[in-house]
Amino acid sequence: MLHESGVKSGTLQPASTRMALSNFNKMCTTSTQESISDMSWDNPLNCWNESPQLQLAKQIMTQISDLPLDTIDSDSVVLRCQGMQLTEDLSKVESFFWAREKLLHICIASIFALPPVDTLQRKAEEKVGVQALYDQIEQALQTTLKCLLSERPSTNDLLVLLNHLAPWMTSEQEHERARAVSAYISLLECAATDPTLYMSDEFHKLGLLIGQLCLRIFDSDMTIGSQAMKGIYFLYSIIQHQKDINMEVESLDAEQYEIYKGKLGTYVPLNPGQNVSQIIKEFEPFLTSRQMTELLLTAIGCLKESNRKTMVASYTITHVILEEYKHHLSKQIPEIVDKIYLQLGSIYHYQNRQIVMKVMCSLAHTYMQEVCNALLQCCFPIDRFATEMWYVLTKECSYDELTELMNILLKNLQTNPRTTGDYIAPLITASAFRRVLAVPKCSHVALYIYPRLLLTLLVQVHYSIRHQVRRNSVYQEELNPVSFLVKALKTLLLAVKCFFESAFEKERGWELLTSSEDHHRGVGLFARVLIQNSYHYDLLRILYLLVPFLERGDEEHQITAMAFFVEDIKILLPAMTQGLSGMNGKLFLESVTEIEKILTGPESADSIYNITLYLQELFDDERESIRASAIFLFGKMVKIAKKNNELSIRQQILENIIPLFLHLQEEDSDITQNCKYTLDESTQFLGWKLPKQVVCEKAWYEHEEVLDEICQYLVQKHQGTLQRFLYQSLFYTASPLLPIRRASIMFLGFLILHMDSKAQKVDLDVINHALEVLLHDNDESVCLAAAHAHERVFAVLSQQLNGSDGKCKPVASDTNEKQIRNVRPQSATSIRSNSSNLLSIICLWKSANKK
Repeated sequence: MLHESGVKSGTLQPASTRMALSNFNKMCTTSTQESISDMSWDNPLNCWNESPQLQLAKQIMTQISDLPLDTIDSDSVVLRCQGMQLTEDLSKVESFFWAREKLLHICIASIFALPPVDTLQRKAEEKVGVQALYDQIEQALQTTLKCLLSERPSTNDLLVLLNHLAPWMTSEQEHERARAVSAYISLLECAATDPTLYMSDEFHKLGLLIGQLCLRIFDSDMTIGSQAMKGIYFLYSIIQHQKDINMEVESLDAEQYEIYKGKLGTYVPLNPGQNVSQIIKEFEPFLTSRQMTELLLTAIGCLKESNRKTMVASYTITHVILEEYKHHLSKQIPEIVDKIYLQLGSIYHYQNRQIVMKVMCSLAHTYMQEVCNALLQCCFPIDRFATEMWYVLTKECSYDELTELMNILLKNLQTNPRTTGDYIAPLITASAFRRVLAVPKCSHVALYIYPRLLLTLLVQVHYSIRHQVRRNSVYQEELNPVSFLVKALKTLLLAVKCFFESAFEKERGWELLTSSEDHHRGVGLFARVLIQNSYHYDLLRILYLLVPFLERGDEEHQITAMAFFVEDIKILLPAMTQGLSGMNGKLFLESVTEIEKILTGPESADSIYNITLYLQELFDDERESIRASAIFLFGKMVKIAKKNNELSIRQQILENIIPLFLHLQEEDSDITQNCKYTLDESTQFLGWKLPKQVVCEKAWYEHEEVLDEICQYLVQKHQGTLQRFLYQSLFYTASPLLPIRRASIMFLGFLILHMDSKAQKVDLDVINHALEVLLHDNDESVCLAAAHAHERVFAVLSQQLNGSDGKCKPVASDTNEKQIRNVRPQSATSIRSNSSNLLSIICLWKSANKK
């Protein structure tokens, strides 16, 4: 017995039959109702016992449903015909529309689900003429459909009737498809030749009808393919009538038929797809964006069938649309992507899945923003089908498209859930990022967005742990929002090859990071471990992004930034200071002034060392303001180093003690005041106790007693650094600054005088020769200072040669000018002949530093 569910006891029914019958209620409330959404009718379910017609309809429905489907006889034919006649009667009462639809559906199912005629005939043997009986009920069905259409001749009612036939056109059984197509074409012919057919402004579902017919053109049964092509002509005639209401439509004469064949092509069994492009081209002017989308979705929908002909049909239709008419789809992309997602669970053939994915990727090449946004709306949590879509999309993207995709996702992730009120959207985006970043080809693009994405994920973690996520309406379970963000964060780190997760985990990093109480500690620990395992370039990019967080960010941004910034700065200082080396003097000093404000803690040692190294190069800058600032900042660095007990710059300070004494002799008051400040900080760092009167602004050439006291102190207290001081002073005898050049010469003379026998002969020879050259300097005061220093050096040198133990006394300052100019002038030539004299001095100075 056949019941409404479509299951006959003791008989195995075709899958399409069972599906069609059992899903009737669903169809009536979705497809059918949608097609006639502009009609008004009442649900008569509660009126079955109030109308004789409805009582009769219910009785006939039950009887037809109970008919066996493996035989046919005159009684069953009569019953089916009665049912179809009653359908016509019910259609005359508006409130009985639902009953009419259900009865019509049962009648169609009871006819189409019958086995092939030859099968029925073999079972009936010669007792019954099965073909005649079947032709009778088939003719009755087509007559009923035409009658129903003639009562309401409109395209909307045409769609309602065709809706009953469409599911059978995709049946796996060839005879079922043939019966459905025959009735379908018959109904279209009736509409095409009905002069009273009402054409709405927009032919709803036109794209769906074109798609249904185009798919059947590819049918393995050539009769079905030929009929489908004929249906295309009738459908084209209908829309031509819509275009020209004065066109004669009582019949489709041979001339019109040939015209349509010329435009739309003819059916070619060996190559049925050759006309698809031309068909779509001719219908395209009449298709809205919505209707073109319907055509595409119809082609995609058939891929659930594991049929090679269907696959070829779908590929041909989708290819033509995507190549020629993609612009029609721009407003319907969310619907298309959602349809693809819903279809994936029913498409098992690999090639069919490829076709569906190609549609999505082709759309993404032009409408990446729309496709990404639609994908984000598919489901949450992201399931295996959505994951597959993200994977294929990422794999098929070019480098530029991949960059665009990631920027779109990043922009979505940067939205503030406190502003939008949507705390789920960032979790979906983070999950999508996780799928995209897992594709190997993304590693290069991941490096490009790495700092921005890293900080954005950290901020979103903070948002999530501070705000309760509502219970998901689908899964009815409490989500753990932070887990989605943490997984995305871990995937990002792996994508950019930051392999420090184990070190972070070992210190309970993830636990701290996801804790509302210890989140800032987790961010600090994350920053510390990250910086220890990252390149300076990436760290500087992160630092750059943190500044707007602090200036314009909300509480979550600022807390995250501060926790990250503290750890970042500690280790970024060396990179920052190394980056100062290429700056010009003024910019360098301005940068150091700012950096000096954050130099705290033992981790600043390397930074201070680098800064002082570059600062000492500016001691001899030609601009007085630069020299003054450089000397002052050097003193500030020494002061910071002293507080942090950083002994690493001790050698730097020793290298600049003598230069600082020499710059005291400049005429600029700012320079001299800054020298006094820096000398004071330097000697305190070194633990020296200089006589108070020696650090003063008195000119040495007028107050030699000050210089004498300085040199005496150095020789008595710091014998281990005397050679270093000699060569520092010797280096500055070539200074372009006159006060520095003159002061260095005087310093050499007095220091050697006090060193006496402690001075080595090789050092004395080098200094002696240098002074002989300076006797011929362009400035007379330099010549005079060189003469005095030369006599002191020569006296010490002579005393060492004679083996005398007596101490040489300072030469009087009123030495005869003629005597100065006659001191061994020939030795100056020998000095000039040595082109690498200055280089030798520098090398000796470096050698002294090592000692």
